[in-house]
Amino acid sequence: MIKYIIDNYDVIYMYKTLSSNSMEKFLQYDGTLSLADCVSLEIMEMHQVNSIVSFDSDFDKVKNLNWIH
Repeated sequence: MIKYIIDNYDVIYMYKTLSSNSMEKFLQYDGTLSLADCVSLEIMEMHQVNSIVSFDSDFDKVKNLNWIH
C-alpha cells in the first residue's frame, strides 16, 4: 500500500520550515484553526493552490481560500 501511495501521489514530509510556518499560521488564527489545518494551508501556499475540498467549517475563516464543501 505505501509503495502505491509513494508511486502515485506527491508525499510531502514535515520539515523544520514547514513546521515553523504552520505554527505561525496557527498563532495567527489564535488556535481557531487546528495545527493540521495550518499545515494544509502552508502546503497549499507552497504549491499555489487556493481551493480545498473539506467538510471542516474552520476553513471558512481563511480569506482568499475557495472552500468547497
